[in-house]
Order: sequence, then structure tokens, then C-alpha cells
Amino acid sequence: MLKSLKLITPIAVVATLAAIEPVKSVQAEELRLTYARPNAVYWDIDVAIEKGFFKAEGFETKSIRLQSSVGSTQALIAGTTHLAATNPEPVIASFERGAKDNAIFLAPVTGLAWSFVGAKGVNSFADLKGKKIGVSALKGGESSLIEVLAAKHGLKRSDFSYIRVGITPLKFKALKSGAIGAAVLFQPTGLLAISTGMTNLANFSELTAYPYPIYAVNKSWAMKNNHGARLARAIIKAQKFINNPANKAEAKAILAKYTKKSPAIVEGTYQLFLHQAKTFNNDGHVDKAGIERLVKQMVKGKILKTMPSGGVDKYILPLSKVGL
Repeated sequence: MLKSLKLITPIAVVATLAAIEPVKSVQAEELRLTYARPNAVYWDIDVAIEKGFFKAEGFETKSIRLQSSVGSTQALIAGTTHLAATNPEPVIASFERGAKDNAIFLAPVTGLAWSFVGAKGVNSFADLKGKKIGVSALKGGESSLIEVLAAKHGLKRSDFSYIRVGITPLKFKALKSGAIGAAVLFQPTGLLAISTGMTNLANFSELTAYPYPIYAVNKSWAMKNNHGARLARAIIKAQKFINNPANKAEAKAILAKYTKKSPAIVEGTYQLFLHQAKTFNNDGHVDKAGIERLVKQMVKGKILKTMPSGGVDKYILPLSKVGL
């Protein structure tokens, strides 16, 4: 009997303590992020949310919708957001203006899947003479790349003008109303516009890769509590999920849910991203050469005064710095 008691007692004590001591749950940290929806280029963020990849890293996401990359960068500087999915230009420009804690952290895409779409009646670059082109910002990535395309098709910068319209859904509305002659449309809205009879004047995938979007963070936040490593792991896992053909049906279902587009448009976006533009990479790495090309364009466009003396590394927070 005594032998039995010796065996039972430790188990009974543990059970009793477990009943008395409440189980402590780990409180998830809020991850505030800004990214424009609906935009398939942020498919990896949507997948990371939907598949619980952020949650598995201890984050509870809160999406903040803003209307511009400048607004996203300002929110990052103010500390109201932790991750800004944005154009790289405002992040680089803000760094040069004193926001030294800002850094380009991840650059998920390797190929541009943008469409340059003409309004009804604009069927070629020649038809753009004297027309207004709608952009999200008057200076920066869209306008500089439009000029590269225009030059390839025989147009000079003086042949057209820009008008700031805003994000892709607003540009699509302006195209439909005839207020602008053409615009850069992100997917899946670009494919939707083409399906309504508008002309696809060019695909940006034919140009040398441009680093858009980039995911920017504050370095101090990323280096604290393993935030950067956890954030990167979740996003890279989502990129690999999208690129895996075995996940095609589920990846498309998530895209359809977040963009609210038809099966045909979703399928077209999948084919464009994975087989034509080969949009997503598998490791989130920042294309340093692409950033250098961009900065040269920023100097040419007088967004920056000169090329940085120390090179573009100062704008980038390498994954190695956060333990990956």
C-alpha cells in the first residue's frame, strides 16, 4: 500500500497544482500594417493573414487603409504603423530628410505585373498625344517608368501630362469616365479594365525590374523582441505558399476573397503573376541593384539632390541583422 502511495502522490500533487494555478496564455502583439486593397501585389500579406502565419509568430494584425505611399510612410515615421507596404521613393526621401530609423526591410516581388491601360478610344501610344495620364503620385516610380515606355514607343515627355488621381480603383473610375487617357493599373483591376474593352497599351514586365512594393519598418521596432525575424518568416512563408503549384486552388480562393473579383479575373491574375511576370520571390530579399537604379531615377527626377555617398545600403535593413 505504501509503495502505491509513493507512486500516486507526485501525480496527485501535480494535478492539484494544475487545478489551482491558472494557465497563462501568451498575449499576441498587435501588428499594425498599411497596404492598399484590392491589390494582388499584396497577395502574400493576405495569405499570411488568412493562413494564420502572422498569428503563428505571435502577431494579431490590424490593417490600416491609406490612400498613398506618402501617407503610409508618414504613418511609419509617426509610429502608428509597424509595417508600411509602399513605394520605395517616399521611404528613401524621408530617410534623407532625417527619418533615419526608416528602412526597406523586404521586397517581395521580382517582376512587375502592372498594366498600362488606355481609356476607350486610346488604342496606341500615338493616341496619348495631348492626353492626361493618371498616376498615384506626380513624381516617382509610375511616372518615371511611363516615360521609359513612352520613349520606346516614340513619345516625348512633352507629348502628354500627368494628373494625380490616387490608388488603382480611383484611376479605373477616372478611365471609365474619360477624365484621363491612360493610367497604370495594378492587378486584378488592370485585367478587369481590359476585360471591359479598354486597351492594354503595355505590360511593365517588359522593363527592367523596379522594386515595388517594398515593405518598410522602423529599425528600432524590428530589432526589438525578435519582431523583424518573426515578421519576415510569416511573409516569406506566404510567398512560398503562393509559388507552390500544389496550393493553386487555395491561393486563388484567398485572392478572390480579398479582391472580390470573378473567377476568370482571378485565374488571369494567377497566370500573370506566377507564369508571365513571375512576380513573387521566395525569400523576400531586397534587390540592391534595383534600389540603385531607382535612386538614380530619383536624382534625375530631382527627388534627391545626389547619389548617396555611402551607397544604398543605408536604406536597407538586411535580414541578417534580425537573425535570419
